Amino acid sequence: NDKTELVYDLNKSQVSTLASEIDTQFEGISDKFKLFAMLTNSSSTKLVGELFGKDSDVVFVSLYKSKDGDSLRKFENRLYRETYGLSTSYFEKDLVQERNIPFTQILKNGESFWNATTKNGPPLIGFGRSVVVENSEGVAIDQMAVVGYIRPDRMMKSLSLVKLSEIMVVSHEGEILAHPESATLKQHTLVVKNPIFQTALQSKTKTSV
Repeated sequence: NDKTELVYDLNKSQVSTLASEIDTQFEGISDKFKLFAMLTNSSSTKLVGELFGKDSDVVFVSLYKSKDGDSLRKFENRLYRETYGLSTSYFEKDLVQERNIPFTQILKNGESFWNATTKNGPPLIGFGRSVVVENSEGVAIDQMAVVGYIRPDRMMKSLSLVKLSEIMVVSHEGEILAHPESATLKQHTLVVKNPIFQTALQSKTKTSV
């Protein structure tokens, strides 16, 4: 029994630590996405470089108007794209054709995550959040969507360090977002029928064994 409890405690500790790191990471990215949407054109170039520097996990981000879907502003980590030998149109055309942006979910739920890994591309997590524009009186006058792609390198490194069990990061819809094996990401595996996943959805506690 002591050995069993030790394994449970070890698993719980690893999952709790990873969950805390992911929460902190995406909260920071979400705040930066909101600030990115609020920038004026005159100040955007310098500030965007400060928001998403060379060490940032965000490799591409774009601001869309909800009404017509036109991109108002964008940022791309050119070095990242060239390192992986991606085409200049990869993020805006090639990737979107294979992994559609869930604009409906973003605007309806406020944010959305999805597996943005393509067959011939690097592991990526898609993340989008809506931004409501208000006038001087605080009345909502428009809604925009900020969509970006995040490299899960640090996340996958943490997952690969675990040898006694299998840990993965899964969206609320049951789609695997990060896995120690990149081949699994490219298969876009769903775990909606997994009993552990169903238990996690129904659980009121943040972490359980």
